[in-house]
Amino acid sequence: MESKKNNFLQYLEYQISIKNRSEQFIRKIPSFESQINDKNSKIIKMIDEFDDIRRREVYTLLVEEFTNVIQKKK
Repeated sequence: MESKKNNFLQYLEYQISIKNRSEQFIRKIPSFESQINDKNSKIIKMIDEFDDIRRREVYTLLVEEFTNVIQKKK
C-alpha cells in the first residue's frame, strides 16, 4: 500500500509541476484556458481520491483497534 501511495504522490507532484510550468505561458492564449481548468479539476480530483484512501486506512485502523479492545475485554 505504501508503494501505491508513493507512486500516487509522485504522479500528483508531477502533474502539479507541469501545471505550474505551463500555466503562465498558456494563460496568454485564451483557447487553452479550458485545458488549464481541466488540469486543475483533475489535480483536485486526485487530491480528493488520496484523501479518501487515507480516510479509509484510518477507519480500518480504528475498527481493528476497537476489535482488539473488545477481544481483550472478553
